[in-house]
Amino acid sequence: MGICLNRILVVLLIWGAFWGNSFAQADSLSLNSVMDLFVEDYQESAEETESKKRLEQMGAAILLHDSARSAMHEKRYDDFKRIYAETQEFEKKYPYRVFYDADILVVKYFAKDFAFLCNVDSVARYKMFVSPQYGLGATNLREQMKSGVFEETLKEIENGSDRAFVRILFAGLFEDKETVSKKIAEDRSKLTNQKQLKYLVDQYWSMREPDLHNFATFSFGLPFSKLFGDLEKKVKPGFGGITGIDMLYKDFLLGWNLDAYSGKYRDVDSLYFFDANVGFNLGYMFLSKRRVHLYGFLSVGIGIGQLACDDYDDEKCNDDSRQDYFTYGAGGMADVLFARLGNYWYGIRLRGGMRNVKADHLVDASGYRLGGSIELVMLRYKEKNVEFEFKNGVGAAK
Repeated sequence: MGICLNRILVVLLIWGAFWGNSFAQADSLSLNSVMDLFVEDYQESAEETESKKRLEQMGAAILLHDSARSAMHEKRYDDFKRIYAETQEFEKKYPYRVFYDADILVVKYFAKDFAFLCNVDSVARYKMFVSPQYGLGATNLREQMKSGVFEETLKEIENGSDRAFVRILFAGLFEDKETVSKKIAEDRSKLTNQKQLKYLVDQYWSMREPDLHNFATFSFGLPFSKLFGDLEKKVKPGFGGITGIDMLYKDFLLGWNLDAYSGKYRDVDSLYFFDANVGFNLGYMFLSKRRVHLYGFLSVGIGIGQLACDDYDDEKCNDDSRQDYFTYGAGGMADVLFARLGNYWYGIRLRGGMRNVKADHLVDASGYRLGGSIELVMLRYKEKNVEFEFKNGVGAAK
């Protein structure tokens, strides 16, 4: 209707321009103004035509996408390949994309466009867009990977490095980086194409392992002690306990332990001698294996000695005596780990060492205590990233 009105107006204006006595306002119009109206009318028609073409092309792209989705849903893979070929021709002619960027890698697999999938430059363009969990063909691909159809399909790729590359590429769509990293390590001898290997490492490599030189331990157990010096003549052999916490950083040991010893006082049957030590250990780890550690350490601390009553009815009992003193000593430890639960390792710790014992105000004697212990130890390693090293065309984890 608008176009018809424009044409009627143009005719009237032309008539007025030639017969100026009929329309006074037509005196100000020129022939150029009249021509401009014709041009404007022509441009509006061209835009409408172009808009119609764009809508038709967009509709064709949507129709192709829906057809491909339907074929994938019904597992008509031959039809899907045919539709994919049609989309390739369509995208060459028109500026519309049929498939989303997030679906491209899966689409290429079902279209068996292996040349694209084996080309690092091709797949790298879509590494930021891939979201296969809900995309076109994602469910179908997961089913094929579980059933073994995926591996059978990969046999159509002749080159072994290309097969390994595509296998790991798609593993990266559905699995975590640690799992994919293990696959890279397993197949690194097959990945002879360095460009493919580097892409996979840059994209997915995230291997972590226990740091054998940085960890923390907690231990507790029973010590076995032997007294030396004058103290041995005053105190009978006894029993005790020990617990400790140690931190290891770059093979240097910083630890704390609490050990206690108790034995009968020989001169008075109703008294027993109690000795405890809070020690701080500074040492070094000489052997570092995942399941075996050997340490040596020096120790300083605070000793607490006391006589305690075994029978409070005995008139000779006097347990008010106590003596605090400075301790020093040295020793060694060996950890043997045999079990792992989560991030923790469990095992046995063998500890041995000697330290001074002062009891001059208690039993009029001093000496040394040579001790050994068997302890249960719990260890947690600090984890570290494993770098990927390329050797002679083959990747190897350090």
